[in-house]
Order: sequence, then structure tokens, then C-alpha cells
Amino acid sequence: ASPHAVSPWCPHVAECGACSWQHFSLEAAREWKQKHLRETFARIGKVENPEVFPLVASPNEREYRNKMSFAFAPELAETMGMTDMANPANPAKPLLGLRKFKERTVVEVRHCGLQPAPVMDILAHTRLAAHRLGLEAWHGSGAGYLRFLVVHSPDYAPDGKRQVLVECITSGNHQQRTSRDESQPGRSNADKVRALGEELMERFALTGFIHSERKNSADLAQGERLVFQAGSNEYQ
Repeated sequence: ASPHAVSPWCPHVAECGACSWQHFSLEAAREWKQKHLRETFARIGKVENPEVFPLVASPNEREYRNKMSFAFAPELAETMGMTDMANPANPAKPLLGLRKFKERTVVEVRHCGLQPAPVMDILAHTRLAAHRLGLEAWHGSGAGYLRFLVVHSPDYAPDGKRQVLVECITSGNHQQRTSRDESQPGRSNADKVRALGEELMERFALTGFIHSERKNSADLAQGERLVFQAGSNEYQ
């Protein structure tokens, strides 16, 4: 082990690919980030001996991220005992979390030290509600619906109320209907996401909820068209 090695603090570090420097002391990581910046200027920018100012570190070692993009993925067929994961009458349970290291599968993170605790509560509720409503994760081949959940939670609380904005990014299969919907069978995908958004707005007092569409197959958590909005899409 390097003399700069430390024990990772996250319980998901062995499988999750979101944090790759947890085994590195903060002091050493900051030095290496400055070194990486200098090397990038020299290698790509062809700038010799670039002047790089000292790194300004965050005062917070945890819960400093104000935005996090989480991915949906279908539950593995072998886990479900199913052979047809694209069966609209019985959709696979949607997983929600962060990508595994160098893989397309998802780790259902229950704890993340980069985000404030309420974000994990939003994820937990979304998992349960999506399954209850019969929503299906996008398969990457045009089938399925849920793609990403993006949570913005800046350290900004005017009038003592923290601002939280949630965006659910889906495919364009808005009118597809599934039978697994305990509350109201046969509702369209778009109606179910609207119901999910209304639940989150009420339960977590969100600043706003956005349902956006992404038809492009690139694995990027960026909506291309607004489908539905509740509350505000800006911080107060």
C-alpha cells in the first residue's frame, strides 16, 4: 500500500464506480489533482511550465456535492426468475443507484457521503414508488422508460428552507402502459411519472420536479425535451 493510503469510508466503495479516490488521503489527492492539471496543460495545451494557483479546498470533506446523477437499470432476469425482461405486462423491477466500476449495471446505493442525507431518502422513496407504479427501467435498446434521476441540492436555504430540485429523465415511450400498477392499472408511463413527481413534491417539499425526455441513446443524464414540471425549475 502507498504511504498515502487511507481506509475508505463508504460501504459501497468496493463495487460502486462513483468515487475512485477514497483510498487516497485528502492531502495527497489535492497534490495529485494539481499535478494532473499541469500535465494536462502541457500535454494537450502544449503550455510549458504552466502557472497553476494553489488548490482551494472545500471546507467540507463530506456532503459537498450539490448535484448527483443516478441511473436506472432493470433488475437482472436471473434474479427475477424471468426470461423476458421486456415484457410490458410484467416489467422488471427498476434498480436505482450508481454505476458499478467499468460496468453498465447499477449499485443500489443506500448511503452516499457526497450528498446530504435527504437525497438518499428521495432515492429510497423513488425506488419503492417506481416499482409500485409499474414503471420499467430503460434497457438501452429502445425498450423501457426510466433512465436517470438527477438531484440538485445546493447548500442554500433562503428563509431556512433548503432548495431541492429533482429531474426524472425517461425515454420517449410515454404512452406505453403496463399492468403492474397497484394504485391504478393501465395508466400510461407519463401519467405514472407525474404521479411520482407529485408524491415527491408533497413528501419532501421539493423546490421543483421535472420530467424530461431523452431519446438519444448516449448514456448522458441530460434531458432533451420537457414533458412535465411541478413547482420551479430554478432556485429561489
